[in-house]
Order: sequence, then structure tokens, then C-alpha cells
Amino acid sequence: FAQLDGGAISMSSVSVAWIQSSVFSRCKAGHLGGCLSIDSGSFFLKLLSFTACESRSSGGGLHACDVVYGEINAATFVDNVADISGGGMYLVNSKVRLNDIACTGNSALSGGGGALFSRGEAQTFFELQDITNYTAGNSLLSALSGLICRKRNS
Repeated sequence: FAQLDGGAISMSSVSVAWIQSSVFSRCKAGHLGGCLSIDSGSFFLKLLSFTACESRSSGGGLHACDVVYGEINAATFVDNVADISGGGMYLVNSKVRLNDIACTGNSALSGGGGALFSRGEAQTFFELQDITNYTAGNSLLSALSGLICRKRNS
């Protein structure tokens, strides 16, 4: 259990982070990113599994903020929970490309985005066609859908 961000890994101002062929299970964070929290820089994630991770804020599996460029390839997000938004992933002002992502059973308890919540400048770069092999089946304990992308208010 991490008191603040990133139940397993918290990275801030890292130039480039590479994480590959890893399993993260039952990680917990007191704030953002139940398993992994990335603040600025770039990242490349491949062949990862995020299972039953929890965030008391947003990003049950993954939280990314102010990321210049990120890629997530061949990853599963299963049964992750965020008390607010983004049960599987929470992306803020970040350019992230998703490919071959499976999200099942993730929950956002109050803010939306059972699988994914994206907001801010990320909307400029994040497009739904960047998601391939997306698996539905995420729950959301509010009136919002499982996938939410929002532009920053003008």
C-alpha cells in the first residue's frame, strides 16, 4: 500500500520509462494510480497485466498526467477500482496511444469511466480509433458510460 501515488510504482519527471512483461496484482494507492502513477516524461508499457488494483482517488490501474507521449501495448486491466474516476486508466493532459487493450470488470465509483477516463489536453491527441481489441464489460456505479473522454472547458 502506498500512502500517496502509485501502489507499485510512482514516477515523476522521468525522461523515458519502459516497463515490459510484468504482472501487477492487488496494488493499492492512497491517492492516484492504484498500481502505476506517471507524472510527466514519456512511457512505453508492453505485455502488462493490472488486476484488482485500487486507488482512493483516480486511476485504479494506471494514472498518467502531463505525459509527452505514452504507449500501452498488449495490456489487460481486470477488476481495478477507483473511488472517483478511471477504474482501469485515468489520463490527464497526456498523449497516450492504446493498442490491444482488454478492460474487464473495472469500476469507477463516483466520477465516471469504468475502463478509461481521459481529460484535458489529452483529448487533442487521444482518438477512439487508437483503441483496438477493446473489450467491454466494465461496470460503473453512476449514470456515465464505461469510456469517457472530455475536452478541457474553455
